Amino acid sequence: MHFRELLEIINNDIERWDNINIVKAYILIPEFRLIWRYRWLQFYRTHKCLRVISAFERILYHKSCVRCGCDIPSHVAIGSGFKMLHGFGIVINSKTVIGDNCTIVAGTVIGANHTGQPTIGNNVNIGANCTIIGGICIGNNVEIGAGSVVTHSVPDNAVIYGEVSHIRKIKEV
Repeated sequence: MHFRELLEIINNDIERWDNINIVKAYILIPEFRLIWRYRWLQFYRTHKCLRVISAFERILYHKSCVRCGCDIPSHVAIGSGFKMLHGFGIVINSKTVIGDNCTIVAGTVIGANHTGQPTIGNNVNIGANCTIIGGICIGNNVEIGAGSVVTHSVPDNAVIYGEVSHIRKIKEV
């Protein structure tokens, strides 16, 4: 990852926070500060000459995770434009892949089981207190309602909700 790529990804992240500048977001929104530190940690890891800074940044990142009350390993693959609302209780498996422009709300668990870990597409909104488990694929432009339990793959443009989630409708694009 080059420095310009890092700045572009951070810019995409901040654009998801409606009408707020980067300084205000960093100071006032602990979830954004966590994402910011995640991005810098990824940058430092790709440059061997910055390993000492990487160790320091890892400490700050984990401190942000504790402050936000979430468990997001620093080596999860998260695309640009990531938005985390009310980070408390968010748990993400270390091998999960999350696409671009995804939003995750408090209490969400994205975990693995014997079938593997989830892959989440682009432009996915995950409501509060959702559970996504197993080697499943969540398609692009998917809305997952609050409190849903997702254990099967979901196609593109779907809206799902419910305790044992079923595809309720396919959105028109």
